Amino acid sequence: LHLLSRRQRQMCIRDRFGAALVNIRESLQISQYQLAKRTGIAEEYLNKLENSKREPKARMIIRLGRGLGVSPGDLLNEMDRLMRLEEDE
Repeated sequence: LHLLSRRQRQMCIRDRFGAALVNIRESLQISQYQLAKRTGIAEEYLNKLENSKREPKARMIIRLGRGLGVSPGDLLNEMDRLMRLEEDE
């Protein structure tokens, strides 16, 4: 059984959420700038989320979902899909 430290788990969450956000945003052909305008979230902060520098709070996930036109659950489902892909490797 491989146990991750708290810091490693947080990094995994940040990495997967950032990748999920990029995947959905790019699949919808929305730029970071456009998403920033739609959500009122600073483009610099979006960049940090996408590059695993920040871990979003629930309220942020809701705002991002609304800005993308998807449910917050869609963001989390994409994150889960990416984690499962890695587990299968």
